[in-house]
Amino acid sequence: RDSILLEFEAARIQLHTEYSQRFLEADLELQEVLRERAALREMPCDARQNDVVTINVGGRLFTVKRETLHVCPDTFLAELFSGRWESRLQQDADGNPFLDIDPDIFDPLLSWLRDRKIETPDRPTASPSVSPEDARHFQVAADYLGLLPHLGLPELERRDGWSAVCGDQEFAPAVAEARSEGRGSWLEQQGLLQAAAGSL
Repeated sequence: RDSILLEFEAARIQLHTEYSQRFLEADLELQEVLRERAALREMPCDARQNDVVTINVGGRLFTVKRETLHVCPDTFLAELFSGRWESRLQQDADGNPFLDIDPDIFDPLLSWLRDRKIETPDRPTASPSVSPEDARHFQVAADYLGLLPHLGLPELERRDGWSAVCGDQEFAPAVAEARSEGRGSWLEQQGLLQAAAGSL
């Protein structure tokens, strides 16, 4: 029995050592990417807020001013159309940035952004109206674009959007923990930015 306990303890120590090493390597990679991202943000950019941008969303064209996409500045949507990433986005045959999102889901989000841009204290923007059958898809798309916390729809925030995409896989709790430490937004957005070059 003692030998079994010793073997178990040795295995536990080895696993802990391997996990700690991998975590350290991942943290070093994270810091390097954050430095690269900060450098990209400091690069000069020719994009202007009053630029008119045409986006192909799921086969439907949406024409919008860049400033509308930046109404919520610290979101993945605003990051995508900051002018620094558009050349990396997949494009349609006419050279428009392509987002593989249901256009019927994107449409109310864009309408909300347009209303939010011109809201006043006396006339705040109403939250988007979402039908029950579209709620799941809307929640995932809004979370993907980083808009979910801004929409004023707490019923859609009860289940984490990343978990909705991943199901009940084992790493979903780790993502939730990372979010609580302020790292989740980067983890999600960085993965999406890497995918932007070929799969959006």
